[in-house]
Amino acid sequence: GMSSITDVHPDLAGLDPKALDRLTAWNKYLVETERLASSAVLVARHGHVGYHFACGEQRPGVPIAVDTIYRIYSMTKPIVSLALMQLFEEGKFQLTDPIKLFIPAFDKRRMTVFKSGTVQNYETEPCRRSITIKHVLTHTSGLSYGFTPASNPVDAAYRKAGLLPKGATAGKVPDRDKPDFSQGEFFDRLAAQPLLFQPGEHWFYGFNTDLCGYLVELLSGMPLQDFLSQRIFAPLKMVDTGFTVPPEKHHRFASNWMRRGATPGLGAVQPASAPRTGLKEISEATDEASYLFPKKEMFMSGGGGLASTTHDYYRFCACLLNGGTLDGERIISTATLKWMTSNHLTRRRLHSKRATVKRSRLALGLAWDSLCGSTPWRVASLVAWAITAGAGPPTPTS
Repeated sequence: GMSSITDVHPDLAGLDPKALDRLTAWNKYLVETERLASSAVLVARHGHVGYHFACGEQRPGVPIAVDTIYRIYSMTKPIVSLALMQLFEEGKFQLTDPIKLFIPAFDKRRMTVFKSGTVQNYETEPCRRSITIKHVLTHTSGLSYGFTPASNPVDAAYRKAGLLPKGATAGKVPDRDKPDFSQGEFFDRLAAQPLLFQPGEHWFYGFNTDLCGYLVELLSGMPLQDFLSQRIFAPLKMVDTGFTVPPEKHHRFASNWMRRGATPGLGAVQPASAPRTGLKEISEATDEASYLFPKKEMFMSGGGGLASTTHDYYRFCACLLNGGTLDGERIISTATLKWMTSNHLTRRRLHSKRATVKRSRLALGLAWDSLCGSTPWRVASLVAWAITAGAGPPTPTS
């Protein structure tokens, strides 16, 4: 049955109270030593939440709670990838379909691929292969994310084309509540920039899941938020998940923090960015208003736009671990999910110089740790995305 956020049963989950005490102490230590502004951990086993702990500050003077709402950034990706696969089950597309069928700007005859050179001076070659939906789902399309415009010629081209927020150090989609252009214009412009490599040749983390989100809109004829609400959040009772936070929940929304002296953006909370300087709250300088006071023309990022809670995200993960069903609600078939979580990358693609993740297998929209088969206790990482604000998805033990 449906567990409420307060139902925590270590005994039913078969968890060792002493181990949980150590986990609590470690979380408190991370917060007390200002390695993190806050920490929230949920552990579930055998369908029971056995541990749910939160400590630290949501914003200055306001403690974190178990129902605090966070920006979940790249933990948006598995949800949006699953939404696209729901449409696959309905026969809306084949995985081998070139995306030019849905977004004509991605016609290979009009596209180029980076060949060699530097940010200041580089050569391109014609695009020889059409990007397919499968390329997009597995991050093998050749799209980049704009993380390193100083050294990566493709990222530099993205910046020049206005595809990255002004002054942003992170590879984020246009400012959420002040988009310079619509989703359609964004992807048309993206298609006009060179790809990092010929589609299918390598693996590289890029704007692929944002593209999945746009494909969900095109194929379903619905705004992404509406599709996710109807097809995933409502059936799984993920009551606090969405691209925006309604006024009655504003008091539960967590601030972003960074190290004093760091530059706002990717990794700004990591101790390496400015060790031993303490933390400061920076939500005013970031994207908070776009979550709390959204404008009509908001950019709904399929790659990083959702806000959620630990309990909601646990329900999503529990559904995946359960083969696509939770509390009698099925959102995807076990067969599709099994196919989504099997490896789709060759060894060559993973170990190429351009691959940004080593020793992992990439499934369709979900990353699995390749070491899981070789450890005696078979710890399987369910989703292993890099998360911008220090959040991380749960690692269920099987």
